[in-house]
Amino acid sequence: HHAGYLEPPVLEEVRDEVLRLVLSKPFLGSNLKYDAQVLYTWLGVYPCDLAPTWDSQVLDALARPDAFEHGLKPITRHWLRRDVLELKDLGGVEHFWELPYATQALYAAAGDARNSYDVVQQLRNEVLPRSLVEYYVRIEQPVIPVLAEMELEGLPLDRKELLRLTDEYEQRGVRVQQELRALGFDGNPNADVAIARFLYEELHLPMLVRTPKVQRGSVALDVLRRLQLLLLPNGDSRELRAVQLFIEWSEVDKALSTFLLPPLRSGSDVFLFDLLQTAAKTGRLSTKPNSQNWPEGIRDICAARDGEELVDGDLGQIEVRVGAHLSQDPDMLRDFRNNEDVYVSLGRSMGFPEERLDKHGALRKNIKTVYLADMYESAPPKIQAIGLRQDNYIPLKEARDLQERIHKARPRYYTWREEYIEESRRRGYALDELFGRRRDMPRLHAIDPATRGAAERETCNWPHQTGAGGILKLSMRGVQELCRSAGGALLNQVHDELLARVGALTVPQWAEFRHEFAKRMTEVVELSVPLVAEVGRGRTWASAKGEA
Repeated sequence: HHAGYLEPPVLEEVRDEVLRLVLSKPFLGSNLKYDAQVLYTWLGVYPCDLAPTWDSQVLDALARPDAFEHGLKPITRHWLRRDVLELKDLGGVEHFWELPYATQALYAAAGDARNSYDVVQQLRNEVLPRSLVEYYVRIEQPVIPVLAEMELEGLPLDRKELLRLTDEYEQRGVRVQQELRALGFDGNPNADVAIARFLYEELHLPMLVRTPKVQRGSVALDVLRRLQLLLLPNGDSRELRAVQLFIEWSEVDKALSTFLLPPLRSGSDVFLFDLLQTAAKTGRLSTKPNSQNWPEGIRDICAARDGEELVDGDLGQIEVRVGAHLSQDPDMLRDFRNNEDVYVSLGRSMGFPEERLDKHGALRKNIKTVYLADMYESAPPKIQAIGLRQDNYIPLKEARDLQERIHKARPRYYTWREEYIEESRRRGYALDELFGRRRDMPRLHAIDPATRGAAERETCNWPHQTGAGGILKLSMRGVQELCRSAGGALLNQVHDELLARVGALTVPQWAEFRHEFAKRMTEVVELSVPLVAEVGRGRTWASAKGEA
């Protein structure tokens, strides 16, 4: 094997040969999403048109989902027991491109190519069971070039709306600071020490969690929400209002620092992000910056360019449908096959009268919150916290009562869940029963009840999340091809939702496109219940989502 960096004049001489190879021969490497983008920039070939790829980092994530990182250096050290040079070992330069070409060739082209080749060969031929190699070929391999194309696209921005919302959130920030000062807080709302001193020393709130090093009361967002839960039953108070304002400040500050100010300051009309294929243990996609947690209130800054529109497709209740398929619970199967409102039907089975189960009523909302949280063995306090994130306060007693009644109303599902945990304990790993992804679970045998309980909750989570994530990944290649045929492209994947851009479509064209979009999201796997994709279009992301 030979590898090296070619200087620009030589690159052009071999351009046609490289193009022939990447279109016809499967190739391997590390972080091949980036390589596909480089080839697009140089050769003008779309990543989805390249030959199949074998990516060492993605393969390592299948072999070691709990590993802290999957970069080439750590996986080379782990699998090959081979020392790897760091940039600091090559002359003290700060950036790779400051090195001479000869050194770059030794360090990157030769060293990285050799290590990538050896890691892939070992993982593919010796480490991974045949089922996980097949999983890679079926699910991970086809999505790599799709993610590369999505990153090249980014999210189109409406800079006028961006400016308006930035101003609105900055004014909210000013208002929150003024209210905090009126309550007696004169510190910096971004300074944890000042917040902790105010909450725990001045207001004498209980320290639910202490920071590891200095043992100061924690002011992390989840801790603030737990404090809010403690204070809500007592009604309005100075303490409750202070906690609520710190929560609001955290949300406003995140919206500004992550989604609004960076693109505003850049002057760009595109929001760029990395789609991460190996960060989540379950195989779910994530992004950096985190565009998956984009607040709904500011989605209007993502807007179609002239002559285009945005399309949003959402796989409705995908994790519950996966649970119904795996457990074969007859009531869950009936609800989905009859296209019933799952939460209204569940409420009836729990003994609630029909008139209390209004689609937009509080009871249905509470049943939905408890049901979805309980699928992952969440305890009532955790269910409370999840509800509060959705601005839905559920008293602890009600959360506990609803949870007990849900267990009685859907017994087969909860029997299956216990059987699945015990089977995972027996074999030593949790298995995605739809596609075969797996994760070792030695902590299922832990002596400590808290450690063992956490492992059981993670085990419950595994088949739902990996199944849903696999379905979304399977759909993305076909949806991307459809969007390209309509003069557009996929832009983002958020939980169970795909966002795309397309050229303007007439009403008949849209009806046909909408049907095909939904079909490509739902017909990638056969379950015992139908999959349903709600597809809408609009000028902005928010309006497309609303229309769906």
